[in-house]
Amino acid sequence: MKKKVLTIALAATLLAGSALSVSAAGVKDVISVDYYAGKYSDLKTAFGKNQDAYVAHFLNSGAKEGRNMNPILDVVEYRKANKDLDKAFGDDWDAYINHYFTVGITEGRTGGVLFDLVDYLAKNPDLKERYGTDYVAVARQYVTTGINEKRPGGQVVVEEAEDDNDSAPVVKPTTQPTTEPTAEPTAEPTTEPTAEPDDKTPEEEHKHVHSPNAIPLSHQDPTCTEDGYDEYRCEATFVKDGVTIQCSQTYKEPIKALGHKISGNDNNVYSVHPTCTTSGKVSYTCERCGKHVDDIIAALGHDWKTTTNKKTDVKTVVSTTCDENSTYETGRGYEDTTTTTTTSKVCARCGATEADVVDTKVERKDLPLLVHSVRTFPNVTKKPSCTETGVAFGYCDRCGTGTLDIILPMTEHVLDTVNPCYGDACHVDKDTQKIVAHHDVWSVTYCKTCKIITAADVLVNDEDCVDADNDGSCDVCTLSMNRPPVNADMEYQVGTKYQDVNVQ
Repeated sequence: MKKKVLTIALAATLLAGSALSVSAAGVKDVISVDYYAGKYSDLKTAFGKNQDAYVAHFLNSGAKEGRNMNPILDVVEYRKANKDLDKAFGDDWDAYINHYFTVGITEGRTGGVLFDLVDYLAKNPDLKERYGTDYVAVARQYVTTGINEKRPGGQVVVEEAEDDNDSAPVVKPTTQPTTEPTAEPTAEPTTEPTAEPDDKTPEEEHKHVHSPNAIPLSHQDPTCTEDGYDEYRCEATFVKDGVTIQCSQTYKEPIKALGHKISGNDNNVYSVHPTCTTSGKVSYTCERCGKHVDDIIAALGHDWKTTTNKKTDVKTVVSTTCDENSTYETGRGYEDTTTTTTTSKVCARCGATEADVVDTKVERKDLPLLVHSVRTFPNVTKKPSCTETGVAFGYCDRCGTGTLDIILPMTEHVLDTVNPCYGDACHVDKDTQKIVAHHDVWSVTYCKTCKIITAADVLVNDEDCVDADNDGSCDVCTLSMNRPPVNADMEYQVGTKYQDVNVQ
């Protein structure tokens, strides 16, 4: 199988007339089963997903029926547009495919072209870097994945023919190949006057397209390496300024060189396979002219695969001073986050490597300074209490800063708990309209210094007041039995100042 592919590659090289830089190709290499089956439902029903069946169908009957098997090149139209190839290849459809991808693109042949691979490469640099000018590989990429990735490029421009005849539109790729053509492009038909006249003839003054029914004069067959030609005499008639002019110029239409052809016997083909960095070589004897041919296959170039690794390190240096004027060197703390990105490249084909690219970035964040510390206070400007902080000033023991206002913490509450503690609950009875004396029983905790209540819990609600000794006061809460009623029960609340109800 390798020899067969190589044979095709050699034929393409000879047609190109230069070093081989494009993979050899046949129908099997560029057919798109999805496209072929989707375009012709009868084939999809008959063959399903059997690629070999589609290839065989196209070669045996599909091409002759005018069917197209991929979205890049209509090979039937390519044959029709290139008479020199029709004469050289006949019904060898693999040869047309191979010619277009290895030679036709660089020659600027556009007949039957549906998708401009040169424009596609130009607008997708990653593919250009990966495949170079291997248009067969690019075609495979497009029909397998690229067509679904909605990549830019590839549009073919259709221009109208310039003559007045009912000829087909001229299809041109949007860009021209960047590589040099392997042979001189087909020249426009030119006249070959026997002598250069002093004045232009009427035919020369009036530019026109030579008549399609021009009279054949002579024919020169092309060889493997030299172009041939067909010579004609124009019979076009046109009118200028009311005068009928008959063109009788002679001109030649070039026929491209056929290129060398490999014998069907593969035994005379030898190959040194190219590597990423070294070129290959093929040698064979041309079946047409018998010439021994040596061709160089360009080095493949590395197929780089890139991997990226990131590593993060954190370094922490805590502050050792409280001086606002300190630096990183004199005690200011910081946190450094170092991110190291390492990019490595390895050739997927030969395993070669390139030196790693290391990118290091450091981000620094300041850490808080220490808090000033003063062990002794030479002057207290406000004493703290159990409700307010105090203020003093002195010198920081760490950095020596003087006249620092230091907040002195509040002192602790001096707590006392009263249990039971009585609260007034005297009411007017709704039915008798008489005063009914009650009291509530509480447990109250408060600060003896500031009198603020820190805890208050009611133990008994609305306990009747009793005056057994008839002294006018309740024997339990000592409140007056004839005290005026209150609108609501007296409650002890946390945060309020404590006051004994018996103290008037």
